[in-house]
Amino acid sequence: MKFLTEVQVRELEKHHQVTLPQAYVGFLRGDYGDFTTKQGQFEKLWDFDALLSFRKEAEEILAADDHPFALGPNDFVYSAEPGHEFRYFPCEPGVDDPPVSHFIAGNPGTVVDWKHFSDYVGMLREVVEMDLEDGQADAAPSQAELDLIDLIQPPLREGFGFAEEKYRQLPVAMQQGLGKLLGSFQTSGANLLAGFIFGVILAVFGAVILGYGIYMAASVHFQMPFYVQKEISWATFLGMTVLSAGLVVGGVVLLARMKRLAGARLLLCEQGLCWAWPSKPELILWSAIQEVQVVQLKEGLPLDTGLKHVLPKSKSQQLAVFTSDGKEHTFTSSMIRELPTLQAVLERVATVLQRTRSVVQTEI
Repeated sequence: MKFLTEVQVRELEKHHQVTLPQAYVGFLRGDYGDFTTKQGQFEKLWDFDALLSFRKEAEEILAADDHPFALGPNDFVYSAEPGHEFRYFPCEPGVDDPPVSHFIAGNPGTVVDWKHFSDYVGMLREVVEMDLEDGQADAAPSQAELDLIDLIQPPLREGFGFAEEKYRQLPVAMQQGLGKLLGSFQTSGANLLAGFIFGVILAVFGAVILGYGIYMAASVHFQMPFYVQKEISWATFLGMTVLSAGLVVGGVVLLARMKRLAGARLLLCEQGLCWAWPSKPELILWSAIQEVQVVQLKEGLPLDTGLKHVLPKSKSQQLAVFTSDGKEHTFTSSMIRELPTLQAVLERVATVLQRTRSVVQTEI
């Protein structure tokens, strides 16, 4: 991989009449390391001639799409696929690590894929590491070897248009690594609703406790002893404040988590899975899988926190996938529907690739 020289970086700035942010300048100079893959899909990001022409290609995409959006004078296009899509970031004074935006022809507008350019670099690094790890040393399994088509049940084709949109928003390099989109696992609607309701209850209950504490303290004009058993005191007031704050924060966190899960989709592709989160996609390539584990457990409410500690125990199971980069990916019925189908897919992948399969029983 050939990085840019300091002279080329300055010439690039002069050509586009911008001052490039430091995070990107370091990327061009090779400060983040090598990003070579077997397919060489990232080479163009350091192609000096291509970097000079990406802006023009992006403007041609917008013109062909007859789109009202226009690039600003300080917007720098660092990647483009002619006639299809491009990525860019603003070059603003004092912003060394700008957000990265993405435009796809046919979409109503741009989407901020990463809050910082360094986050984009982190995604590239994950793809490269998956490509270079021992798990990637063997050729990726062919669709004929895996034969996943018979496992694609009708529920995995529901909302396929939304799944395709999520897939198209992925970087081209990710799409190439994942192969053709076969279907998607939707998030569990019942558990999302339960999570939203429980989050609202926590937040409202916390606010009521705080309001009641303030009302009681105000009724005595905040003239209270530090501690007394049967009347309002500073100790009681502070305890109620801490409790209410914990409930409100817990409720808000749970609502935020449910919102994030509601906007996600687990994409099933020929060569792997992809959690298409609203903020950052997460890849699990078949060739990177080292172990598939079925965890049989006893738990309460199928949410990760809260009422499970007081409700009767119930049997359920979750899946854990361990990949060659040392990560553990967990899937539960509270996260996605059709968990048995996902289990069948993962077990077939483990069988074809001769990966470890295990069953663990636990109680939480």
